[in-house]
Parts: sequence; C-alpha cells; structure tokens
Amino acid sequence: MNILSLLIKTVPNHLNEVINYIKATKICEIYLKDKSGRIIVTIEGNDSLEESEKIKTIQSINHVLSVDIMYFYNGNEQDELENNITREDCDVPSILQKTDNNTGDFKNK
Repeated sequence: MNILSLLIKTVPNHLNEVINYIKATKICEIYLKDKSGRIIVTIEGNDSLEESEKIKTIQSINHVLSVDIMYFYNGNEQDELENNITREDCDVPSILQKTDNNTGDFKNK
C-alpha cells in the first residue's frame, strides 16, 4: 500500500466547488484547506499506476491550477527493504564506548 500527500492549488473563489467534486469522487481524503485555494489531501494506492490515475483525475478537475506531491510512502518497498536487512552481532568499537566528555579530535584518540 502506498500513501501520498498532495497539495492542490485551486482558484480561490472556486475552492468549495473543487472540494465538493473531490468528495464526490472519493479518490482521496481531504485534511486541510485555506482561503487562498490550497487543499491538502492524501491518496492511497496499491501501485504507481493507480496513484497516477488518481492524480490525473484531480488535475483534470475544473479550477485546479496545480497538484504537487508533498509526501510519498511506498509500503511495498519498505517491506522489501526490511526483509533484506541482516543484523550481525558485533562488538561496539572501543572509541564509541568511552564515557568521558572530551569532544576533541577523534583522529588523535
């Protein structure tokens, strides 16, 4: 599952019209809006094709000026990366075990 946060910029005097259209499509969840015509939404999708189609739908709404991706989380990729991590038991280097507060040059230690 992927999650994207989008910033949608609209013509301010058509903000409510755009919001109503977005709500009717049920392709995203609206989190914030302001008087200047900005809307923050999140969309979810199973793959990039599904997300792209949702973004294109939002871009095609009358009075939408721009749609920018602000945040992207790829759950599938995260799971794959976590599965590839191997942990090794190893000793902490002695330099990292020091308890003194001397923050001098590590090269000379």
